[in-house]
Amino acid sequence: MSYGKNLWKKTEGGSGGKRGHSNMAHWETTANVKNGARRARRHQDREIVEAELRDLTPAQVRDILRSSDRDIDV
Repeated sequence: MSYGKNLWKKTEGGSGGKRGHSNMAHWETTANVKNGARRARRHQDREIVEAELRDLTPAQVRDILRSSDRDIDV
């Protein structure tokens, strides 16, 4: 079975690294957006945990804090 000469031709090249990283001016604003999103996620997570802790009895909170490996601010 012969595949012919087309099998051995060089494939068409891509952009060769000429695109994507040449214009990095927008990266600063992207970093700001990412940092803001991280802060918002941390704040939202903190609110969820605090709401869940409010629903627990003090004895349940003490048990959770004793069993955890990390310090949790209540």
